[in-house]
Amino acid sequence: MQAAANAAKLSATMANLLTEGAIARGLSIEAVTAIAPGMAKLAEHAATFSLDQEAVAKLADRLLTETMGKGDEAPEAMANVLVMAELASRDGQSPVTRVATVGASWDHGHGLAAKMGDAIATRLGQRMGLKMEPTMGAEMANLSLSDMAMHSARAAGLRPGTAAEAIRMASGTHSGSDFPFAIQNGLSAVLAKGFEVAKPAIALAARQVEAVDYRQRNAVRLSASGMPGLVNEGGEVNYTTVNEKGELAARPDDYANIFSVSRQALQNDSTALGLLADMGTKMVQGSVGRFRQVLLAPLLANSGLGQAMTDTLTLFHATHGNVAGTATALSVTSLSTARTAMRRQIGLKGEILALEPSALLVPPELETTAQQLVAQLLATKTSDVNPFANGLQIIVEPGLTSAIARYLLADPTRYDGLTFAYLEGQSAPSVETRDGWNTLGMEYRLVWAVGAAFIETASWYRNAGV
Repeated sequence: MQAAANAAKLSATMANLLTEGAIARGLSIEAVTAIAPGMAKLAEHAATFSLDQEAVAKLADRLLTETMGKGDEAPEAMANVLVMAELASRDGQSPVTRVATVGASWDHGHGLAAKMGDAIATRLGQRMGLKMEPTMGAEMANLSLSDMAMHSARAAGLRPGTAAEAIRMASGTHSGSDFPFAIQNGLSAVLAKGFEVAKPAIALAARQVEAVDYRQRNAVRLSASGMPGLVNEGGEVNYTTVNEKGELAARPDDYANIFSVSRQALQNDSTALGLLADMGTKMVQGSVGRFRQVLLAPLLANSGLGQAMTDTLTLFHATHGNVAGTATALSVTSLSTARTAMRRQIGLKGEILALEPSALLVPPELETTAQQLVAQLLATKTSDVNPFANGLQIIVEPGLTSAIARYLLADPTRYDGLTFAYLEGQSAPSVETRDGWNTLGMEYRLVWAVGAAFIETASWYRNAGV
């Protein structure tokens, strides 16, 4: 089940909902694998429409029930319709109790905005080089923006006579039209898709977590708590403390940027789509750049020695046993030294951690050397065999400021190390909209809350290089 959740790139919350629901219903692994993409689609819509945790749990429960025994494509389609029904019910429409197709028609409200947004996202995705297929908005995929504005304005009770009037009437959020929110949904969808495709390389070295709010917390440290102690003759079992080390957990910070679009710019469909696609591209690039800076900040702090830990020492310190005493060039010998140091790391109570190195993080200047080092050698004798051949993932991060320093790290999904946190349900940047103030048009605000921090020192090793 965890493998199915990982394949669908589910957050910890969605993975738990999938696993718990599947166990309660006695679903097979095959069924769970088929349903997982539907859970991913549900999470995507939850982020787009800012659904709360209770609503997401309810929809996940219905998704599991509705899709049991259906084909592989049913879960994603079902997620679309269930979300539409939930949003429609909030607009005062009757909620759908059981649905089997995506053919439901929503003439106004969140449902209409969702359909138009899906169609807009498909067209923007094509211009941005993203593979996106229409789902709930398939019937509107060939409509121009002016046509959508006309449809939306009339659904709001307005009577535009021309495309220009439709754009003018439908563009304002106070007009009663759903057109601004359709563009918002479309931009959010391509932003989430583009961001997922273009994530910086350093993200491969970090673990994703969720935060319920902005408050600073300590990371839960379970070192040694799982190792049972000796029970004395009186049958007494000793307690162990969970939060023994108490490193500060990653805490989200807000980031935002504003783009404005005039009404005139939206009147020509080809020009408007190009403008929105350009906005989407800049949003993706900006989000990726910011995410890279957030992840690199705790690694590069204190002149490359990393963030200050709760013991007042930097991340990389001789006391932590995770830094080379003498800087050396990248080689099998230096990698062997780093691997040995990592395997020798011990926990808070002296337990052997036996960390397994999984990746080598290098700047672009060391990329070729790293590739040659871990490449499979056609050895003719045992002494020529490269012990690291095919055993390490090479992560090339252009944001690293040193051209010679590199890092050996353990699998972040298995061992604590670098983590990044976002607000619960907001795993990707999103777009918000309002009426323009300085221009006659719309303002679209890119927003995201994310932060990063190291919560453990043992799983990373640094060599400053020469």
